This record gives sequence, structure tokens and C-alpha cells, in this order.
Amino acid sequence: MASITLVYITNPSRAVAARLARQLISRRLIACANIHRSRSLYHWRGKRVDATEYILVGKTLPAKVRLLRQAIRALHPDEVPCVLTFTADANAPYAAWVRRQVR
Repeated sequence: MASITLVYITNPSRAVAARLARQLISRRLIACANIHRSRSLYHWRGKRVDATEYILVGKTLPAKVRLLRQAIRALHPDEVPCVLTFTADANAPYAAWVRRQVR
């Protein structure tokens, strides 16, 4: 097993999530992305929100997290984007592929 980092990013639309994924992949900050439709419930500016969001889950290396967060801050349209990172144990061949994709 080898460690990689998963990044979880909420997006206001499928198009925004796909555009962000393409930009992060082209910058070699993530190896790949999965996009999932999600129902999100929360309070924002005194109002209760029940909205559809799109979750982008990207795979990267721990050493790229700082640059990845900077890029997301610059590219993401939300005032306060949700950006969470998780360390994951990956099978060795997959982790090696992620290392080759992320520079």
C-alpha cells in the first residue's frame, strides 16, 4: 500500500465541476477526478439552503496539496468553497500511476 491524497470539492453545477477537474488535471495537480451529484443542506447568510451540488473527488499526492488549494481558490466561483483532503491507502500500482500523472 502507498499513500495518496483525496481532495473533496463541492461545486455549484456539473459544468463548474467538470471545468475545474479539467483545469486541475491539465495543471498536473490531480491525476483524475470523479464527479457525483449531491443534495446539500446547510445555512448560508441566515437562510436555510437545500441545493444540488456536484462533488469533485480528485486524487493527488500529499506534496501537491498546498498548490492544489491555491489553484482551487483562484479557479472556484464560490465565495467559500468546500475543500477537504483525506489521506488514503492505495494499492501500489494505482499510487504509482497517480505519481506519474501528478507533477
